[in-house]
Order: sequence, then C-alpha cells, then structure tokens
Amino acid sequence: MKPLSLSALALTLALASPSLAHARRAWVRVEVIDISGQTAYITPGREAGLRVGNRVRFRNATYRVTAVTSSSATLALEKDSLSLGAKGRVRVRTVNEKTEGPLRATQKLANYRGQWPAPVRPATTQSPRYVPIDQGLEENSRMKLQLSTSTGGIVPLSGGTGAYGRSEIRGKLHAEPLSSSPMSIDTDAALQIWYGRNLGNTSGSRPLLRVRQLEMAYGNPSATYASLGRLRYAASTLGMLDGVRVQAAATKGFNVGAFGGFVPDPIDGTPAFAASRFGVQGSYRDDESDLRPTLDIVGHGSIYDGSMDERRLSTFAAIYPGSTRISSNLELSVFDKDNPWNASQFQISAGGMDIATRIGPWHGGARFDMRRPERSRWLASFLPDNWLCTDNPQNTTTTIDCLSNSDARYTVGADTGLLFDKWAIDAGGSYIAPTQYTDSGYLGGFFALRALSLFQTGRADLSLTANTSDVFDSYALRVGLGSTALQGDMDISAYYRPALSQYHADFDSWIEQGFGGALSWDIEPTLRVQLGADAIFGRYVDVLYVQSAAVWRPQL
Repeated sequence: MKPLSLSALALTLALASPSLAHARRAWVRVEVIDISGQTAYITPGREAGLRVGNRVRFRNATYRVTAVTSSSATLALEKDSLSLGAKGRVRVRTVNEKTEGPLRATQKLANYRGQWPAPVRPATTQSPRYVPIDQGLEENSRMKLQLSTSTGGIVPLSGGTGAYGRSEIRGKLHAEPLSSSPMSIDTDAALQIWYGRNLGNTSGSRPLLRVRQLEMAYGNPSATYASLGRLRYAASTLGMLDGVRVQAAATKGFNVGAFGGFVPDPIDGTPAFAASRFGVQGSYRDDESDLRPTLDIVGHGSIYDGSMDERRLSTFAAIYPGSTRISSNLELSVFDKDNPWNASQFQISAGGMDIATRIGPWHGGARFDMRRPERSRWLASFLPDNWLCTDNPQNTTTTIDCLSNSDARYTVGADTGLLFDKWAIDAGGSYIAPTQYTDSGYLGGFFALRALSLFQTGRADLSLTANTSDVFDSYALRVGLGSTALQGDMDISAYYRPALSQYHADFDSWIEQGFGGALSWDIEPTLRVQLGADAIFGRYVDVLYVQSAAVWRPQL
C-alpha cells in the first residue's frame, strides 16, 4: 500500500502544477559565430531556452554555457578546439505556459497611494566636505615649490633710442616641515636684472632682489592662525606688511584678527620704519549655505612722522545665489580737520558694486565704481609736492596746499554674451565720468565674435573696439587665429590689429598697425614654456616687444 500511495501523491502534484505538467526537454542546434581568446560566441540564446550552466555538445568535446543574452550565449574554452561555423547541440528545458480564465481586473491608481515613501534627493542627506578652489591634486603635499624665469624687452625699430630689457628669476616655496604640527613657511623672492643704455638705478627703483613674502605661520588660515615676517597681505583689503598677524575662530564661520608692523619701502621693497600700520579684521564665511555669503570688515590706521596718518574702515561683501555673483565694497576715510588736502573729516573714499550672472548659454554683468585718490602724508612723501591735489597741480610750493576736494571719479560698465559649444559672442562697454577739475571723460565699447572649434584643433576671433574721450579717439579691428598641437600640449596663436587714431587737436588721423604671436608649450606636466612677440608701427612709434617665460613646479 505504501508504494501505491507515493505514486498517487506524485501524480496529484504533477496535475496540480501547470508549469511541471507542461515542461519538456528538447534538443536545440547551435552554431559558433565568433571566437575571442578563450571565449566562443554561439547563437541562438535565451529565446531558444539556453541558460547558464547548459552543456553544449560538439563532435569532439562538450562545453558549459557561461553567459546568455536573448539571441546569443558564450562558452569557456580550455583550448582552441572550436572553429568558426562549428555546429553543436544542447538539450534545453522548455515550459509551455497556459493561461486559463479571464485576467483579473486592474486596480485603481488611488489604491496604491501612500504605499511608497516620498522620494528624497541624495543632496539633502549628504554633507560633502568643502574643498577650496586653491586645493588641487597636491592638497596632501607638505612642500610645494615653483621656480620661474621671465625676460622682456623693448626694441625700437626707428629713431636713435636704444633697447631696454628686464630679466627675473623667481622662486616660491610653501613648506610644512613638521607632520605633527600645523606650522608652515612661505617664501616668494626674485632676482631682477635690468639692462639698457644709460639705465641707472634711479632712487632704488630697480632693486636686484625683491622679496614679496617671507612668512612663518602656525595654525589654519581659515580659523585660528598666527603669522610673523613679511606678510604678503596684512588683511583682505591691505597689502604688504613687515610684522605680525593673529586670528581666532570666534564661532562657526566667524573669525576675528589683528595685525601690526611696518610698511616696506614702496619703491624697492626694502624694510623701512618710517610708517607703522595696525588694525583689526572681522570675517564671515558660510560655504554650506545656498548663498555662500562672504563679509570682511577691516579697520586700520597708521603712524607717520610720530603722529596719526591713515584712519580707514573698509568693507567687502558678496553672495552667490545659484550661478550669480553679487558683491560690493565701501571704504570710509577719516581725516584731521586741518588736513592739507582740504578733505572732509569723514569721507567715502571708495565704493562700488558688481553683479554677474549666467543663464544657460547667456551671461551678463554690470559694475559701478567710485574712487578718490588714496591720501596720506606717508604716501605724499614719495610724490612731488601737491601731486595729490587735483585743483592745483602746478603749485610748486614746498608744502601741500589743496584748495578743495571734489575729485571723485565714477566708472560704470556692462557686458553680455552668448557661449555655445563652438561659438561665442561678447559685447560690452564702460564710461568714466569727468571730475570737477578734469574735463576729460572716457567712453569705450567692444564687440567680439569667436569660433572656438575650427577643424577640431583651431580657433579664430574677430573683435571691434571703439574708445573716445575729450582728447583722443581710437577705433580698432583685431583678427586672430590659434591652434593646439602635440595632443593639446602646445598652443600657437597670431593676430593682426589695425587701429584708426586721432587727437582732437589735430586735423589728420593715422593708422597704427600691430602684429603679434604667442606660443605656449607644456613640455612636461611640471614644466611650461611661453614665448611672445608684438610689433607696432604708427606715426609716433615703431617698436618691437618680446617676452619669454618658463614655470617649473616639481613634484616634491
């Protein structure tokens, strides 16, 4: 009775399972259509019933299926035992599915509402680390060295004057000698050689050695930080200083700092002790905000000849909504009531605003700027008497004596353009308003059309410029060609620029012609060489400019 019961049970399961009841085995013929290395490709594939693991039999051997697509399959070969066109067969299992009865009614879309969670954008749950733009592939390097050399010369092509030139060998080093300490050393120094006939070292204006930075620092420049030596920047709105700067992180995004020291000689850059400068700075940055706001406030003063000289408050602010940049700056100067420039005791000495945006291929921008001369007794000591007076420039007295002070210069400008894959169009203009004591204003504009890709490696540009003032007018056309070579490591360009010029006081105009070319070659990833030459021919000048440069950034 037991064997009979088992047989009955098996028959019942077979009848209850349509997929098993209708399954059968069949032989399928295959053919080799390609061979690559130790892999053979056969046809047909999954549509004929082939599956991974099936054994395919040929005349002299049997191979196992390793991968299947809808119309083909692959076999792993142990040796070159098959040839193109070889035919074999494989036994596959096929299933004839049978659908009985009508299909079920579809569910309404509303029945599925609320069954899946709301989608979440990955960017809302991720917090990637902010990387400043100046941190590249060498971010983890504790030593960075840059050596460069440049040579430039002016060669008159007519007249009796001689040629003049200048060469420079410059080195920049950033070193972090201790891996366990955030101490760093920054150096930027250059040897300069001037050559030419009757070229003396007037008032030390052409020093042999110029040191732009020699600084030792400790800490993180964006948080708690201290530096000592020749500082390239005393603050975000101030230049070189021989002294010390300290900074502390007050709270998230806020930093406060102070600085003090002596101002180097502005002519030759040597240490000087005639003027001392001191001040404080507050900064705010939020790189995680959508607007990425930036704010710098710098208050500084100086002492010259034993008494207070400069007293200024400078601000800079910027936001970056999307692909737009909006920035502004303002400088307030405070003078003594009896100051020699007859300036107001409180005076806005500089201010401006800049906006730039990009929408698809279009970009545009506008800017406004107001400036007055930067006045200080220390600065005036390096200039002729009354140089900082706009209303009395011919006064040759030994004391500064300005009659009035209404000399703000205003500048406005705008530009727009379209940038496509192979073409670019740009146009813009600017206007400088005359001051109360200078009748000469300035108005200029430009239009440029560029082909960014010609014959894959070439480019071309055509531009027009027009400049007019109360004294001089100039209208110019520029045609340029360029191309890359050596798989992009070399770039070559040349241009021709005729310009129509005329002084308002002259009845005749003249054409000034310019030619030029440049070559840039990345000989190695760490070595770049640049060469250039420009020749200008006109009524008042026939001259050749030549320049060369090389930059080496070794991997340390």
